[in-house]
Amino acid sequence: MQKGIEIYKESLRSSDPEQRIEALGELGKNKAAAEKLIPILVELLEDRELILVKRVAVTPSDKAAEVLVIVGSPAIKPLITAMEKGGSETRKQAMKVLEKIGAPATLPLIAALQDKEKNVYFRAYVMGALGQIKDPAAVSPIVNILLHEEEPMLREHAAEALLNLKNPLTVEPFISALKDNDKVVRQYAAEALGDLKGPQAAPALIEALKDNDWDVRQYAAEALGKIGSPQAVMSLIRALQDEDRAVRANAAIALGKLDDLRGRDALIASLEEDPEIRAEVANILGKTMDPRAVRPLILVLSDRSSYARTCAAKALAQIGEPAVVPLTTVLQSDNPKVQERAEEILIEIGKPSTEPLIACLAHKDAMVRRLAVEALGKIGEAKAAPEVVKLLNDQDWTVRYNAAAALGKMENLYAVAPLVAALETEDEFIVQDTISTSLWKLTGEYIGNEPELWQKWWQENKERYQMYISSAPPA
Repeated sequence: MQKGIEIYKESLRSSDPEQRIEALGELGKNKAAAEKLIPILVELLEDRELILVKRVAVTPSDKAAEVLVIVGSPAIKPLITAMEKGGSETRKQAMKVLEKIGAPATLPLIAALQDKEKNVYFRAYVMGALGQIKDPAAVSPIVNILLHEEEPMLREHAAEALLNLKNPLTVEPFISALKDNDKVVRQYAAEALGDLKGPQAAPALIEALKDNDWDVRQYAAEALGKIGSPQAVMSLIRALQDEDRAVRANAAIALGKLDDLRGRDALIASLEEDPEIRAEVANILGKTMDPRAVRPLILVLSDRSSYARTCAAKALAQIGEPAVVPLTTVLQSDNPKVQERAEEILIEIGKPSTEPLIACLAHKDAMVRRLAVEALGKIGEAKAAPEVVKLLNDQDWTVRYNAAAALGKMENLYAVAPLVAALETEDEFIVQDTISTSLWKLTGEYIGNEPELWQKWWQENKERYQMYISSAPPA
């Protein structure tokens, strides 16, 4: 064995990186040998030289870390020493290895943490490892540092570690930490209380909405939404007036989660009053499906922000049928971009849009007729066909084109006779081509754009379609 160990030592210290990698690969399968080489393995944690192995880039540092995880408990104390005295890469890698070793490393790490003679940076690294191991045994010693340590950096790392531990026993300590004179500690405390969702934290978080640090305020608002405390509604409504956008946005999201009518009223009002958070508010109001939000959301369709417009459109589609009539009114506006957005939303809403869109087919503006018939085609509701066929004789060729295309999508055989007739009078090639395509979709026959051939076909086959000629089939 000793001879084999010496060979491993020589390979691990070789100037050839490939030889080092090869030796580490073998040690990963030989735990007994690896235990005897822990000091060298720890040294190699600093070795970041990249080597290609089977077209994959690896480093001796990463391979050594893998071996040390396999070694497990015997490597804990050397790794803790490396976290204290090693280079930056060694400290990071040692911390990761200890996290993977897990619970067996907890007590040695706690002992290192409680040694006040140790460097504060080292103790901070120790708390980072304990936070990732998530052993409940670490809660009490880290809480002690959070509440009693004079060094701000250590309190910050204690708060971060406890945030990662996510232990319900930390709710009360975090409530106390909301009054810490270090803003970073207060930020972690507010964030952690939201994750822990302890209802007893609500009063302290409401008070934290007045903190002089905007990050603390935004985490407090977010936390109150996660906790779902009704007592926070009025404070969150006031937070919608905060000077910081992130605080206002998080307050809006929290109010959406609480779903209180007072909060909803405030959110609807903020759509008009606060352009910076319109996108977030639109997303929230869409989930409430409150019809009262329809008209304010429609106004956001003209917003300068494309994201706000997208969110408003999505919200209107979620609200659904109550938005249809107002949207068809927008379809008749004089803003082409807003008209097109309204059309897209009506299409997404689907069948409930059919009747109001049919009413738009008689509008004096060709743009409105075109958008309405295009939308009806994409919705594909068969009962719209008798009204759509009237537009095959529209004076505007784009309307005729979209009407012909729509009829091909509706799968209503009522349209066959009018399409055949329209082909005979149509003089725009693109419309002729669309008519013949729709006839093919409806009948399965492809005869081209020749009106005479379609008339001949019709005379030979109209008996099959007789039942559709006088009236439209059921929807």
